Amino acid sequence: MWTQDASGVTANSPVSNSPTGGNLVAVDGDKSFNASLSQTNTRLTPGSQYCLTFYQAAAQQNTTNDATTEQWLVTFANQTRSSTQMSNVNHGWVG
Repeated sequence: MWTQDASGVTANSPVSNSPTGGNLVAVDGDKSFNASLSQTNTRLTPGSQYCLTFYQAAAQQNTTNDATTEQWLVTFANQTRSSTQMSNVNHGWVG
């Protein structure tokens, strides 16, 4: 997939959509642009057990140099877990 944002930054990635056809979001992993992403689900039953799963991938802006790492911090039911850390080589991507 080739994408271009409003600033003209481009990224090349083999991922064009979610493997399961679900929602897809692309974000910048640079810590200086730190922000939260949330979703509310009102169809959960209190006291029931749930398993939260998601796919993740990582890529670099073409203006970024050197290796980088990306990782999600995910909170569900007041518990926060770290996703698998993804390591990008210079100008690379992790599918």
